[in-house]
Amino acid sequence: MLKRSNVRCSVAHDPENVRGDDQPDGYLHREWQAPSEHSYTQPTTFGGSVRFHRKNQGLSQKKLAMLSGSSQSHLCKVEQDKLIPKHTTACRIAKVLNRPSLIAIASKARHKRTLAAEARIKQDVLETP
Repeated sequence: MLKRSNVRCSVAHDPENVRGDDQPDGYLHREWQAPSEHSYTQPTTFGGSVRFHRKNQGLSQKKLAMLSGSSQSHLCKVEQDKLIPKHTTACRIAKVLNRPSLIAIASKARHKRTLAAEARIKQDVLETP
């Protein structure tokens, strides 16, 4: 059975009932359709990947946080890409989700942020009189 969140409904409003479907509410109702397998793409960010795999495994944020030894608020910030966890935390999350590839994504994200911070520091130094 499909969850409602995994399906989409196609409904068009037809207030004058131009199409003559005899629906009393003026809407054209069509069957629920499961999205095609290609409509979902795996996220490329660490937080998006964590959320994607957590939901696929049916884990709540609270449960994943408990199993990985972090707090739910910390995990929420990670999933929103507001925070990139330390290497050890990323390893624990990846281990719980059984996704070692998450460690590489987190390392790459931390490296990008480090490079961006170094560039800002260089810019500040160059702009100082």
